Parts: sequence; C-alpha cells; structure tokens
Amino acid sequence: VKLGVFDPEGNVLEKWEIPTRKENAGKHILPDIADTMKEKMKEMEIAKEDVIGVGIGVPGPVDSDGIIYKAANLGWGVFSIKKELTELLDPDLFFRANRQYLIARKAVRDIDLWFNNRLAINLTLPTAERIIVSKVRATEFKEWFMGGNK
Repeated sequence: VKLGVFDPEGNVLEKWEIPTRKENAGKHILPDIADTMKEKMKEMEIAKEDVIGVGIGVPGPVDSDGIIYKAANLGWGVFSIKKELTELLDPDLFFRANRQYLIARKAVRDIDLWFNNRLAINLTLPTAERIIVSKVRATEFKEWFMGGNK
C-alpha cells in the first residue's frame, strides 16, 4: 500500500509504503491504512481536525454507496469500504460524499443545491470534477455537516 501526505497546494510532503496484508480475506488492509495514517499524523504533528481530505484507490468496482463488489487480488468480497474507512478515520470528521470523495468537514467551502435535490459540494481545494451528493444522501450529509454525528 502506497501512502502520502500532501499540503493544500498538492505538493508531496512525505510518501511511504506499508505491506499489503492479504491474509484473512484482506481484513487488515483498511485498519493498517488508518493506523499508519494516524501514526504519520502524530509524527508530523497534524491534528485530525486539520486534515482536509483523504483519497483511496481500490482495485475493483465500487458503487455510489461505497460498496465494493470484489477485489480478487486482495481477497475482498462484497462490503462497504465507505463505512469501514469512515469509521476507522472518524465519522465526525469525514463523510463519503460519493464513490470518489471522502471529504473532511473543514475542507467544505460551500454547498450548492444541484439538480433533482442533490448537493454540489465545493471544497477549499480545487477538484477535477464536481462533487455531487445524491438526493438519497443529501439529508445525511446536511446532518453530518451541521454536527449531527456528535
């Protein structure tokens, strides 16, 4: 697993690797990622409240609800990568906006109403594409953003 820490301008501050532990159907991979991220943040004196984003690439299909359907090379079957990673990192600070973006509350600049009762999230950092929260998850996002998870 390759990891990195970036500044708000996208510059690499540090990068490192950890072993990909595939035993037991890869059940240690996400906890290992979360643990090494927390260790690196402590080492670099980065408060979790100061993190403005987390990105992850997954070698398999992931739907808009964050469900991965298979990653044979890791031994993963069907499970919610969104739910597990969000819980490991801190659900009060991070929200899985869609299958591409797990965002930090601190990174949200503003929110626009979008077509068909969806939300467009604008971050403090530029993104390659518009971040859309589905109509189904819009209420959940608003509650999280206003501090409803606490």
